[in-house]
Amino acid sequence: MTPIEGLYAITDPTVGDPVEQARAALAGGAKIVQYRHKSAKFNVLYRNALMIKELCARHHALFVINDRPGIAWAVESPAIHLGQEDMPIELARRLLPNALVGISCDNLDEALAASERGADYVAIGPIFGTATKPDAGPLVGLEGLRQIVSRIDKPVVAIGGIHLGNIAEVARTGAAAAAVVSAVCQATDPVQATIDLVRAWNDARS
Repeated sequence: MTPIEGLYAITDPTVGDPVEQARAALAGGAKIVQYRHKSAKFNVLYRNALMIKELCARHHALFVINDRPGIAWAVESPAIHLGQEDMPIELARRLLPNALVGISCDNLDEALAASERGADYVAIGPIFGTATKPDAGPLVGLEGLRQIVSRIDKPVVAIGGIHLGNIAEVARTGAAAAAVVSAVCQATDPVQATIDLVRAWNDARS
């Protein structure tokens, strides 16, 4: 069974403490937590990464580091997520031979290329409009996501504008996981928000 499945929570340090965001998401049933903290210094990244990794281990969830291979190596992260302009997959494999490698993709061509180069999963988006990443590019949409899922032999993670009102539609496309940021990190009650998202995803899959 692939560890890339279900609700994939991503931290947002601009609206709160990433460790507490991870704690809430895991308490609510998230299967994956990605620690994303673009502007933090090494000591902050290292400390937070260790804490979030430990939280994930307690909840039997997958811990992912975003875009920081050095931190991923230092904390022995089980997974790393890279963008199109980040470290190439081949170099990430040399540095982190035992880690899963995920790649952000905007379209089918990028997803196919990432899969062929050995990515363990691809993240596709934005599926819907999103304020979290306003420069994310053209919308993929549900039909575009469905087509990509049918063409890629690796797990596909949907991302961008996913919330309680549309996560069931995402689940029905066949995507392996749905990544959320604001739907959890900006929720009044992030634990309950995660519980609701997980339930909606699971109900749509059953």
